Amino acid sequence: MTSSPPPNAPLILEAQANFALNLLCGVSTEDRSCIVSPFSVAVTLSMVYAGAKGKTAEELGELLGNGVPESEVHQYFGTLLKSIANGQNISILETGNKVYVNKGFRVKSAFKEQIEENYGGQMETVDFKDSEGTAELDMMHLTANFFYFEDPELQFLGMPYKGEKEFMFVLLPKKRFGLTKLLAQLDGKKLVELIKKRDKCKVKVQLPRFTLEATHELNEPLTNMGMPTAFTDNANFEGISGKKPLLISKVVQKAFIEVNEKGTVAAAVTKGCVRYGASKEERFVADHPFCAFLIRDDTVLFSAIFRK
Repeated sequence: MTSSPPPNAPLILEAQANFALNLLCGVSTEDRSCIVSPFSVAVTLSMVYAGAKGKTAEELGELLGNGVPESEVHQYFGTLLKSIANGQNISILETGNKVYVNKGFRVKSAFKEQIEENYGGQMETVDFKDSEGTAELDMMHLTANFFYFEDPELQFLGMPYKGEKEFMFVLLPKKRFGLTKLLAQLDGKKLVELIKKRDKCKVKVQLPRFTLEATHELNEPLTNMGMPTAFTDNANFEGISGKKPLLISKVVQKAFIEVNEKGTVAAAVTKGCVRYGASKEERFVADHPFCAFLIRDDTVLFSAIFRK
């Protein structure tokens, strides 16, 4: 598995930011909090992409990488997975990326080898069970130097998350309960620009401690995002097996994230205390619905919407 980024990494990064935003909006509702890991979904789809052909492959390629060469998509995810696996705080992201194939299909050895080489993945059968999302609320307060940006529409706060490479970015609309409208105006390019700003200043933060857990069935959101063919009898996965019809029957994900003093706050206090000086103290009060993004190497690992 290569450890260098592909030539078109910026295009893939933008595609993944769009993927993260669209998937989050696709699973969210107006009345409850939600959590999803776009990275885990994208990795699993990229594994399937390795066996896709024709229109099925075109749709997956556009969704995952803005149409860059397929090999670069696999290189991008393989590199990031290796980075996570080699990190000192790998417990924050436990990836379980698998392609589940019906026992009646004979899987081609070349596909198995590619999945194992690039993703360390495997194939098996499984029974999926749904569960409802949960949320817990309590407020935490701290003042330190954080990544911070604001404009007339939003505030964007970045805090360390359980290590030196993962960051929690919080997107807060300035208009109370204006999150839905703000997300409708945001795209992947803009999100990447916000993440890359990384300007620090002293910020007084009021943010809920929260735990979010949810299970989502993702066929409909992914269809709406631009990959309908893979879920129909017209799907072409000849690279996986010669037997037809072979299609994706279900994409299901369970995601969990926790933000409290043992994670974000503890890391922020120890890592954020630089360049205090006499600079203006900004205020970030997340007392109305907001978005949170867990980032590593500018890629969105988890995205969440928190509503009271």
